[in-house]
Amino acid sequence: TAIAAPSRGGDYLAGGTLIILRAKEDIPTWEAALREYTSLSVFSHNSLQANQRKNASTAAKCAVYDVVLTTYDLLKSKEATISVDSLGKAILNSDSKSAADDGGWLKTRGSQTQSGGEAKKTCLHLSILLRMSWYQVIMMDSLGRKGYLTKADTARAQAATAVNSLSRFIFFVKEEDDAKMENKFKNERKQIKSVLQALHLPSGTTAKTFLGRWAHDVKSNVKESSLDSSSCDDRSMSDDYGSDDNESLTEPW
Repeated sequence: TAIAAPSRGGDYLAGGTLIILRAKEDIPTWEAALREYTSLSVFSHNSLQANQRKNASTAAKCAVYDVVLTTYDLLKSKEATISVDSLGKAILNSDSKSAADDGGWLKTRGSQTQSGGEAKKTCLHLSILLRMSWYQVIMMDSLGRKGYLTKADTARAQAATAVNSLSRFIFFVKEEDDAKMENKFKNERKQIKSVLQALHLPSGTTAKTFLGRWAHDVKSNVKESSLDSSSCDDRSMSDDYGSDDNESLTEPW
C-alpha cells in the first residue's frame, strides 16, 4: 500500500529506500539478495555500533545508499529527540529545529510536549534515522498475534509511523492459521486504524475503502502475473491488455 506524502525540502537529509525488518537476523538475507539480484547500493543500519548510531553523521552516511536495512527495534532506540505531530509523523521542517539542536545525541528527559500557540507536538526519543525524509519506506510485518504495526500504542509502531517518506508499503507475512488471522484483521477496526496510521492514510478511511483500494494479496497477483505471461504473445496485440492487467492488480483480498 502506498500514498504520496508532502514534497521534501528544508534543512534535513533525504534518503532512498528504508526497509524495516522484524528482526536483525533477517538483515543478512535481505542484504545478500539485494546485492545479488540488483545493482542497488545497500547499507545495514545494524552494522554500526550503538555509540555510532547515535551520532548525527549516521544520517549523512545512510543518505548516500540506495537502500538502508534496519529493524523496528533499531528505529525505537533512544538516540535523538524527535518532534512528532498529532498524527505521529516526525516534523522535519525548520519549526522543529529547536528539537534538533542536540547534534544528534539523546537529550535529557525534559518536557515531552510543546506548549504555546503552536500546533500540538510531542517529543519522542527515537533513532537518528527519523531526522531524514525517505523516498520510500517498506515495512515487513506479521499478520497475527505477533504483529507490530497492528498495535498502535507500541514503541515499534510509533517509530515506524514517525518515519517521513514519499511513499509507504507494508508487507504482511501470514501466520499458520491464514484464514482466521486474515478475517480477524479485516473485521478488527482497531488493527486497521493502526495500519492506516503507519501508512499515513486518512484516519477516517473506512475498512471497506482500505481493503478495496489499498490492500492487495501479493501471492495472488504474482500467480495471476505468471498465468498472464504464458499467453503474452496472444494478448500483446489486444487493445484492452493494459486495462485487464491493471484490474488484476487492484483486487483486494
